[in-house]
Amino acid sequence: MADINQDFGKLVMANQLNLDTVLREQIGFIPAVQQNNSAAQAAIGQTIQYPLVPTLQLEDVTADCCDIPCPDAVDWQTAEMTITHNKAVRFCWTGEEEQLMNNSYRDGGANALRGSEMDEAMRLIVNAVELSIADQAAFAAQIYNPLNGGILFNQQADNIKDLANIRKLLHRAKAPDNDRHLVMGYDASANLVNAYGITRANENASDATLRRGEMLNMLNFGLHESFAADQADATRGTGAGYLVNGVAAIGAKTITVDTGTGTILPGDKIHFAADLVNVYTVVSFVGNVITLAQPLKVAAADNAAVTIDAAYGRQLAFHRRAIVLATRTPFLQGGGDRASNRAYITDPVSGLTMMLSQYGGYRANIYELALVWGVKMVKPELAVLVPA
Repeated sequence: MADINQDFGKLVMANQLNLDTVLREQIGFIPAVQQNNSAAQAAIGQTIQYPLVPTLQLEDVTADCCDIPCPDAVDWQTAEMTITHNKAVRFCWTGEEEQLMNNSYRDGGANALRGSEMDEAMRLIVNAVELSIADQAAFAAQIYNPLNGGILFNQQADNIKDLANIRKLLHRAKAPDNDRHLVMGYDASANLVNAYGITRANENASDATLRRGEMLNMLNFGLHESFAADQADATRGTGAGYLVNGVAAIGAKTITVDTGTGTILPGDKIHFAADLVNVYTVVSFVGNVITLAQPLKVAAADNAAVTIDAAYGRQLAFHRRAIVLATRTPFLQGGGDRASNRAYITDPVSGLTMMLSQYGGYRANIYELALVWGVKMVKPELAVLVPA
């Protein structure tokens, strides 16, 4: 019988040695969001409640020798998130396949090839996590349409004015100055790198962008690229024919509608009547009431048509605490399972730790790489969606 422990150790080593040879997409969301290990301890589908900071009041103070002023009771409210993703990648090797590869592939044999399969498994899981974070971009409370044709950094002059405008929006949202991030697609990052002065070492105080293509911080934003940022969120509501029921004033966040058919989903982008400038994010649609993430900037007239916009890209500017990612390895039943070997591997690209298991079969072994995670936009007002 083969020494399974020794073979498994070689697999882990092959995985470590081959990581740099695997083609990997850019993953800018994972390092930019807040990671929470406490939330990750929940079971699949279990609700995790977290308190929301209550609204307090500024009061005039009047001295009183007898009574100590007592503030009003705080109205604590909570929000929820869940651990929803339980994913694994599996592949199988038979003894005959192993011997064939050992005879045919001299540069490391079967172990090196299994290591490459592990690289691919790791890439698939990391990309799934990246996409699940990018999906949260739809819930951003603010939307910024870039200058010059709606393409980020598509300017010849004032080449970082888009970033300055995004910075202004986060200032108005009272976002902390530190730990701000912008995750952009490949076209936007190419525009930025090509912008005047960005690659000029004498003006940029560094040659990192020019020589190594590094995206340096700008205006206190960490700049990241992601394959997921350019991809449109295809899940859109099917609602049509909805009309505003009564005038909705400036500042309103709940809009009553009538008539209409189909769905209006959380994260949908809608506009009212001919106002194409102001686009709003849907938080919920319950009964005949639409709740928006942003207050109306322009009043919506009675019987104004409600239109669901086309799918947006997922480029996002945000403070780290806007999005929480909770990851963990799968829980095992108290006595364990039928795995003959198990190890934990940390992806050096994303920093995510996954569980690697080996299960013995008839003249074969099954290898599994697994990760459990959940993600949520917990502070939408600290995020700005930038359509791709």
